[in-house]
Amino acid sequence: MVAVGNLDAVWLLTEEAGDMKDLQAQFGQYFREKWHRVVMGAEKSFDYHRDWNAYFSVSGFRECAENLYLSDLNLSRAYNVLVG
Repeated sequence: MVAVGNLDAVWLLTEEAGDMKDLQAQFGQYFREKWHRVVMGAEKSFDYHRDWNAYFSVSGFRECAENLYLSDLNLSRAYNVLVG
């Protein structure tokens, strides 16, 4: 899937979270949003999230093509690409 949006903020974790509640609290302090309201994959376990070292805030996020992949794009044009 290819989606578009505007990058608003990047949170680089400087210390490891001890558990899911700690991670969610740190996230909330940084982004001023509730974890379950805005994180894609929020329902996944702490083991899934524990090794991530950055989170991105994207506004205006919308899918632009369901069966289009990064390899299908003409990257000779100027794109700012986040792959996740």
